[in-house]
Amino acid sequence: MTQPGDRATKATARQAATVPMDDEAGHWLLDAATGELQLSPKARRICGFPVDGRPDWRSAVARFAREDRRRLMAATRKALASGEIATCDIRRMRPDGEIRRLRVLVMRSPAFGSRQINGVVTEQRPDAPFAGDEAHFDRHRFFGQLAHELYNPLNGIIGFSDLMMRSGLPAGQEERAAAIACAARAMQHHVENVMTVHGEGRLPAAPDMVPVDIACLARDFARRESERASPGAMPIVLGFQQAAGIWARSDAAVVSAILQRLIAITGAAQGSPLLLGLGCVGDRVELTVQDHACRTARQVAELQLALRGDAQCISASDFAMAAAARLAASIQARIAFEATPWPGHMATLSLPALLGAQASAGLRPKMPERVLLAEDDEICRMLIAQYAASCDVILDIAENGAVAVAMVEEAQSLGHPYALVLMDLRMPVMDGFAAARRLRALGHGEAGLPIIAVSANCSEEDVLECRAAGMQDLMPKPFMVEEFESCMVRWLPSMKLSAHHPGI
Repeated sequence: MTQPGDRATKATARQAATVPMDDEAGHWLLDAATGELQLSPKARRICGFPVDGRPDWRSAVARFAREDRRRLMAATRKALASGEIATCDIRRMRPDGEIRRLRVLVMRSPAFGSRQINGVVTEQRPDAPFAGDEAHFDRHRFFGQLAHELYNPLNGIIGFSDLMMRSGLPAGQEERAAAIACAARAMQHHVENVMTVHGEGRLPAAPDMVPVDIACLARDFARRESERASPGAMPIVLGFQQAAGIWARSDAAVVSAILQRLIAITGAAQGSPLLLGLGCVGDRVELTVQDHACRTARQVAELQLALRGDAQCISASDFAMAAAARLAASIQARIAFEATPWPGHMATLSLPALLGAQASAGLRPKMPERVLLAEDDEICRMLIAQYAASCDVILDIAENGAVAVAMVEEAQSLGHPYALVLMDLRMPVMDGFAAARRLRALGHGEAGLPIIAVSANCSEEDVLECRAAGMQDLMPKPFMVEEFESCMVRWLPSMKLSAHHPGI
């Protein structure tokens, strides 16, 4: 006599049979309440488990990539909630180091308990379409569109409100401009943190690891942040005396980006001024950001999990900490977050030190070179023109890539070539990628004509695409006059500071 459980098992088998799978399919059963995992011999062989022993589910998923773990957990939750079959593709590193591409089917059968699920696992061919790749592409396209739609208007709001505050407004109007700028920057920073955590942020594809005077950087950072702060914001107090001469091998832009995030974390709780400290410990330079906030043990634990990349970020502080950790990893730096002996917490950024470095900076001459901006957005053109004027940069403007190519050719024929091209990526008629490829094809080499992308799309994939088109760097929107001047100093010979750094 057939038992009800047998009928349910056969029904589940018929349901699973409707899903295409290889003959080499291994079966598995998981008790979600206890974590006990049972694997058939074929499933053990596919996943690389030994023939004896009983692995738990934690060891089974430990070798999955982070995104694959999330995908598998989502499929499991779907199967538990609906009883339907869920499918996902994952990559698993076997104990011997080989990476296998697997397809996992997850289902819940009435024959098992409410917290038990079963399924099959098959090995994918190397040339088979991988669902994870498609999901990544869709995510990249989504974040790229998000950046384009948000950063362009934020660029105008932040840039012009910043210029307004420099123009000598009455106190009341200056306060309103500062509040607008502060709100826009807060939104910008949160979006950037979310994108960075999800692998779509402004991580440098190749950080510019050069000697950086961390003392000067920290002082300039504190000054800029104080100038941009909204009324009533907590001031940043420098906890060190040395004005210059503390050197590290790093990327100045990435260090500043990390400091912005650490300031946001420690400044999340209103209270006493923030203390920015600096010192050398052994062969490391340590920048510290300290507050006097009273946090619960749970809040501290969540921030430390975010720092290690083990947390599902929920709050703005979690995203800021996870983004700071990701940026620090790109420049071989370390971050720690801990309680202090007195009330408050301290975030520490540790960088490799350069001992005994000296620097001597000369005066910067007036700039004779011309710069061409290719930009279709009128607000962005007006803003960058103001930045160029404040930096004594001669700027010409083209409304799209085709006009930019024609202007470069004409300037070359007249004997007054451009020294630099700032190229927006999304333009009508001819976009920035096509214009850059066209200029390189016409013989304008990288040494003679650097092309810098100016765009809201600034993920690592965007940077690589820009370089493939013949561009050397990317200046992300939104940016302010300091970032513009830094780009000019980096790429225009007449604006470079004369400095000597001894060998490392």
